[in-house]
Amino acid sequence: MKALNIKNMKETLVNYSGGDRDEFNRIWDTFRDMANLGFISSDTWNKFFNQTASWVITYDGYLIDTKTDKIIFDFDNGVHNNHDYEEYRA
Repeated sequence: MKALNIKNMKETLVNYSGGDRDEFNRIWDTFRDMANLGFISSDTWNKFFNQTASWVITYDGYLIDTKTDKIIFDFDNGVHNNHDYEEYRA
């Protein structure tokens, strides 16, 4: 079982979505719903929200932060780096 902390939430969001925008949004919305129901503290939710609300998955398989234009994760990293796929680590 994973703890509901920001690190685990971010890793779950990225790794379980696998680069699928709809799944990414579903997971993010589920965390929001859990916060609204009191399962995630408002402090944790606010930090998670501030760190991830501007994240989007591009058509070419990158997770980017639209606020900073920085690449957060490359979902095709195994192909781009000629090695095994690596999961996102927060």
